[in-house]
Amino acid sequence: MPIYEYECTSCGEVTEELQTFSITETTIVCSFCQGVSNRKLSLSSFQLSGKGWAKDNYGLKKESVKPEDIRPPKVTTKFDD
Repeated sequence: MPIYEYECTSCGEVTEELQTFSITETTIVCSFCQGVSNRKLSLSSFQLSGKGWAKDNYGLKKESVKPEDIRPPKVTTKFDD
C-alpha cells in the first residue's frame, strides 16, 4: 500500500496517510486545523534491483577502473586561448 502526502491549504501542515490504490479521493480533512488537505505529488522510493535491466545495463559486471585511469574533464572557458 502506498503512503500519500497531503498538504493543508489553511495551515500548510503536511501529513502522510497509508491508503490502498483503490482510494480515488484527493482531499482529506486536516488533523490539525480541520481544513482541507490536498494530495501532493512526492518522490517515491521505487528502485530497480537485480540483474538484467536492459535500459541501462544495470547488473552487468563492470570492468574495474584503476585510479590512474580516471582523468578529470578538461574545462575550458571563453577566456582560454
